[in-house]
Amino acid sequence: MYKKDQPGLNPLNYILVDDIDESIQKIKDVGGKITQPKQQIPGIAWIAQAIDPEGNPFAILQSMR
Repeated sequence: MYKKDQPGLNPLNYILVDDIDESIQKIKDVGGKITQPKQQIPGIAWIAQAIDPEGNPFAILQSMR
């Protein structure tokens, strides 16, 4: 935990998933939106960011290990 140094700065929660492509499709199927497409962190993970149907931002992560 830390004190915000900028108003409106919100934490971004990461959710570990087994299959990022399947998770992206599920997000879209229930009305969520992908705000940052799938990207690779070389040798580490795949990540993507989204907003759920209520407007809450979050990210998903699939480990490469």
